[in-house]
Amino acid sequence: MTPGSIHRLARVIVAVDDLEEGVEDYAMLLGRGASDPERALFGLRNTSLQLVERETFASEVAPLERPGVAALVFEEDGREDDLWLPLERTRGIPIALTRDDREDVPPAPQRAKPEAAAAALDHVVVSTGDLDAARGLYGEQLGLRLALDRPFPKRGIQILFFRTGGLTVEVVGALGRGESDGPEGGAAAYAGASDRFGGLAWEVPDVGAARVRLLDEGFEVSEERVGHKPGTRVCTVRSRTHGVPTLLKGPELG
Repeated sequence: MTPGSIHRLARVIVAVDDLEEGVEDYAMLLGRGASDPERALFGLRNTSLQLVERETFASEVAPLERPGVAALVFEEDGREDDLWLPLERTRGIPIALTRDDREDVPPAPQRAKPEAAAAALDHVVVSTGDLDAARGLYGEQLGLRLALDRPFPKRGIQILFFRTGGLTVEVVGALGRGESDGPEGGAAAYAGASDRFGGLAWEVPDVGAARVRLLDEGFEVSEERVGHKPGTRVCTVRSRTHGVPTLLKGPELG
């Protein structure tokens, strides 16, 4: 690969223990039906979500101890077939390169009012024990644009914000010692030789409307709150996410 040849996150793969249940839960979570039920694929504005059986993924790609985010698949110019990068090059994070598949993934059909349904993926989180190595992987090897490198002293972390195709890959690492006031758990949460996936944040037009809809459908959802990014509101989905820490994020409305 050469810098600049990757310009989009084509798919986020989530591994689940029960594929039928997972597809139904994510259809309700996103407010959208599957674009391709046979492939358990949901097409969104800037990427796709694909659900896979955890045991199948573990036997074919990489071992998985529990359900959750399993892999990132980036689109590479000129590629014909999928290529899984060696785990030793990706710090243990399964990453694949694929061709442009946008014509193969139609938009996921609306199942909820537009303001209460997910429109896109805002960001995916990767936690790392070595920020310099992660900067080399995502910036130098994959050629993603580092839009922001920001420390958060009170939370004891530093975040590298890599932008590609209208979404962000947030790589989070420890910033020495610090008092954590967030779910990341402070510096101690990022020790270790290998990286691991965190969660997903879905962009919704109206966080309040999406929250009410999910509560009505039996999800456990936090109270709405001010987001870290100015002008945003967020809430956390706490159930039926199949091991994926999940945030809904949208604009501050009037």
